[in-house]
Amino acid sequence: MRVLTAVVAVAAALLSGCATTRFIEPTELELGHAPGPHASDIGEDGYLQVQVSSNLGGNAERIKFYGSDAPKLIVVTAKLQPNAGPQRDQPAPEVPILSYDVGKATSEDLTARTLAGGIVVKAGSLSGAATLTLIVRGITESGAATLGPLMETIKKTPAAISGAATILGGVPITAFQTLVVPLLEKSAGNANQKWEKKKEYTFQIEDGLDSLDGRVVAFLLLTEDKREPLKAELCTIDYERPKLCLTRDNVTTPLTTPYLLFDLRVSDYRPIDDLVPQGGPCSTDRTVLAKTADAIAAGALTARQAFLEDLIVKRRLVLADIRDSGGSIDRLSRAAWRYERLPEPAPDSPRHAYWKKHLAARSQRVDECITETLAATALSTRRAWNTLIDGYRAIDDVEDALHRNADNPVPDAADAAKVEIALRKLNTAEAIPAIDAESRAYLVAGISNGSSLLERWYRAEVLRITGTTSSPDTAAAELKRMLARTRCTACVSVINGALTSLQSGASTRSTEAAVRRDGLVVDAVRTGARVDAARSVSDARAGGTEALRDAVDRSLEVKPSEASAAPTLDALHDRVDIQRDRADASLDRASPPASPPVEASP
Repeated sequence: MRVLTAVVAVAAALLSGCATTRFIEPTELELGHAPGPHASDIGEDGYLQVQVSSNLGGNAERIKFYGSDAPKLIVVTAKLQPNAGPQRDQPAPEVPILSYDVGKATSEDLTARTLAGGIVVKAGSLSGAATLTLIVRGITESGAATLGPLMETIKKTPAAISGAATILGGVPITAFQTLVVPLLEKSAGNANQKWEKKKEYTFQIEDGLDSLDGRVVAFLLLTEDKREPLKAELCTIDYERPKLCLTRDNVTTPLTTPYLLFDLRVSDYRPIDDLVPQGGPCSTDRTVLAKTADAIAAGALTARQAFLEDLIVKRRLVLADIRDSGGSIDRLSRAAWRYERLPEPAPDSPRHAYWKKHLAARSQRVDECITETLAATALSTRRAWNTLIDGYRAIDDVEDALHRNADNPVPDAADAAKVEIALRKLNTAEAIPAIDAESRAYLVAGISNGSSLLERWYRAEVLRITGTTSSPDTAAAELKRMLARTRCTACVSVINGALTSLQSGASTRSTEAAVRRDGLVVDAVRTGARVDAARSVSDARAGGTEALRDAVDRSLEVKPSEASAAPTLDALHDRVDIQRDRADASLDRASPPASPPVEASP
C-alpha cells in the first residue's frame, strides 16, 4: 500500500511538472542586410521605418502551454523609441504586430506589416539612435473574450493603430495605445504569474545611414522546451517577405521556431499626411496649418524635407490670407510680399532634385489654387495683386544690378536699361493706395536703390555728352532724347541741370563742371563723406569758369574714408542742401538761365 502511495505521489509530481510552463523568452538575432533595393542619397538624416514579418501561423511549430490558467491568446506589440532627437523624451506608443490563437495555432496580422511611419535618425548621432522593444503578452480566455470585440472595432480604422491621425508633442496618440494597451497589461496577469515578457534591442550604428538601411533583426519566440538554434540566417531573396533558415550538416531547412523579423529601412521622404492629415493640397484650415508648422518645428521631419514643406505651408497661408482678405489691399499686399519671397529651389540648388521628386506637384497645385481664388475676386483686386507681384520682383532685379555694379564707377548700360524697367514697376506698385506700411517700405527702398544706380549712369552719360560734344545745341538735343526715356526723378534733375546750363548759353565745359559738382555733393551725402570741399565750389567768382573747374577738380579728391566723414545721410542732408544752393547761385551769376527746364514725359 505504501508503495502504491509513493508511485501515485511521483506520478502527481510529474503531472504537476508538466502542468507548469515558462512563458515565451524572446531572443534577438542580428542577420545582416536583406536583399532588395535600398535607398540612395539619403543624406545626413532620414526616416527609419520597420517592416515586420513572421512565420507564426505558417511554417512555425505550435506554441504550447499547459494548465487551466495558461494563455489562450498571445498578442505581440512593439515600440520604437528614439534615443536622440526631439522625440527622445517622449514615450513611444506601442504598435500591435500580431495576435496568435494558441488553440488554433493561427496568427493574424495587425499592422499591415509596418511598425512605424518613420522616426528621424541623423548621421551625426547614430550610436543608440533607437531602441526596439518587443512585448509579448499572454491573454487568458476571459481576457480574450473582452479584447476580441474591441480589437475588431479598432482594426476597422487604420489610424487607430498607426497613429497617423493625431500628433501630440510629436508623438502619435492612438486608440490602440489609450484603450487596448491598458487591457492587455491587465489581462496578462493572473493569480499565479504575469504572462508578459519584454526584450529590448538598441541599434548601434557606426557606418552611417546606409549601414542601417536593410538591416534585419529577428526575435525568436522560445518556450521552455525550445533552445535557441545554433545558426539561423536569411534564406530568401524575396525582400518583401524575408525568411529564416537553419543550416545543419550542410543542409538548409526553414526555421520552424516561431520568430518575428524586423527589416529596417531608411527613406528620404515621409508623406506629411502621416503626421497631420492635410485635408487636400488647397485646404486653408488654419488649425491644420498650425499643427503642420508645429510638427515641422518639432523635428518630426528631416531637415531637407522640413525646409521644403515649410515653403508649401507658407504658400497655403498666403492662399488663406487671399481668401480671408475680403478685397483688403492692406492684407493682399502682405500676402503678395510673402508669396514672392517663397521661390522654388533653383535648378542648380542641391534641393532641386528632391523638390521635383516629392514636393513640386503639391506646390504647383497650391499655386493653381491661388490663381483660381484670385480669378474669383474683383478686377481691381486682381490688378493690384499682379502689380504688386511685378513690383516685388523688380526689387530683386534692382538688387542684382546693384550687386553686379558695386565696383563699377559707371554702371553697365544693359543693367541700367533693366533698372529703368524695374523702376517703372516699382513706382506703379508703390502708387497703389492702402498697401501696408511694410510693403511700401520695401518698394520705396527699391525705388531709392534703383534711382541711385541710374543717377550714377545718367550723370556719366551727361559728362560724356558734354565732354565730347562741342556744340551746346547738339548736346542739348541728345540730353532731351535721354530725358524722355527715364522715370528716375533724381536722373531728371541731373539732366535738367545740364540742359538749364546749356540753354542759358554756357559752354559745354562749364556745364560738365556743374554736373561734376552736383555729382560730388550727391556722392558725399550717400557715402557719408566730408563735404567741406563743396564750399570751394560756391565761393568761386561769378563768371570765373576756369576757377570753377579747378574748384570742382579739387573737390573730386575728397575720399569717403576720411575720419571727418559724417555718420549718416540725415545728419548731412540740410547742410549739403545749403551748400548746393550756394554753388547753384554761383553758376547762376555766371550766366542767367534763358528758358525753363524740359519736363520728363509722363
